[in-house]
Amino acid sequence: MLTRNRALQLYIWVLALCGMSVVAWCIYSLLHMEPDPSLQTFGGALVFVCLGVAGSRRRVQLGESTTHAMGSVAYVATVLLFPLPLAILTVGSSKVISELDLLRRKKVRIRHLAVNAGATILSWSIGGEAFRLLHGEPTLWRHDLFAVEAFPAVAALALLYWFTEA
Repeated sequence: MLTRNRALQLYIWVLALCGMSVVAWCIYSLLHMEPDPSLQTFGGALVFVCLGVAGSRRRVQLGESTTHAMGSVAYVATVLLFPLPLAILTVGSSKVISELDLLRRKKVRIRHLAVNAGATILSWSIGGEAFRLLHGEPTLWRHDLFAVEAFPAVAALALLYWFTEA
C-alpha cells in the first residue's frame, strides 16, 4: 500500500530524475550544437547565473498576500536570449546555487533542493520549448511591426511556466 510519506518520496525522486534527465539532454545538445556556442555566449550565461542567484534573494510584494522572487526576471531573460539548452543549464545552475545557499544556512532540507530545482528546470524547459516551437525567437528580435508575431510564443512561455511550476 502506498502511504503518504512513500508517495511524497516517490514524487521527490521522480521530479529529481526528470530534472536530471533534462540537464543531461541540455549538455548533450550543447556538445552537438551547430554552430558551436562561443565563449562570449558562455560568459553571458555566467552573468545571468549570477543575476538569478542575486534575484532569488529579493522578493517583490505584488499584492496584499502575494510575493514573487526577482530571480524569475533573470530566468525569463535567459530563456529569451540564449539557445534553449544553454538557457536551461543557466536557469538550473542559478536555482541549484540559490538552494545550496539556503541548505548551507539550514533554512531548507536536501529534499527541498530536489523539488525546487527539479520543478524549476522542468517548468522552464517546457515553457522554453513552447516558445521555440511557436517560433518566438526569430520573430521577437525583428525591427519592424512583425515583432508582434512573437506575442503568442511569449504568452505560451509564461503560461506554461506558471502552470507547471505551481
